[in-house]
Amino acid sequence: LASLAQDDTIFFFEIRTLEEHGVPLGFVRVPAPVNHFVWSEETGNLMLSMQDGTIVELMKPQPDHLDNSETYAIDLDYRAIVPELPEIVEESEDDEEEEADAEDEDGGDGNGEASPTQEKKGKKKKDAEDAKKAAEEDDEPKKAVVSMITHTLYTRNNRALFVGTGIYS
Repeated sequence: LASLAQDDTIFFFEIRTLEEHGVPLGFVRVPAPVNHFVWSEETGNLMLSMQDGTIVELMKPQPDHLDNSETYAIDLDYRAIVPELPEIVEESEDDEEEEADAEDEDGGDGNGEASPTQEKKGKKKKDAEDAKKAAEEDDEPKKAVVSMITHTLYTRNNRALFVGTGIYS
């Protein structure tokens, strides 16, 4: 049995018999707030979904190897994972505008090329639009994207599946 506290500690208990239920084993402190945790049915390990975007797997406490005679603070083996995400390549607005401008342009010498006059007008228009966008971006406050792991679960073969917010959504 595990209990999660507001101070980012997880206290482990052992369930033995009806008379000896909830025997305290000890606690570990984790480095960030925990959103969710789940036990592995196969290994008994505990997987934590952390608010800082990591997944931590704590190895099952072994009661025979713990010395909690002086303190309940214990050390457990663990592994921390920061999920790797594929890079998402989005088409920029500039590319879309250039394609639209190219489709809208009429004229030229008939071979699909714009006349030098049209090219100068297009360049001036694009430069003005870029300057306007830059000014608007400077005026807008930057929004911080909160990225955290909200839930994890074990699947077959002890693999992890997770969901989250921000870059993990």
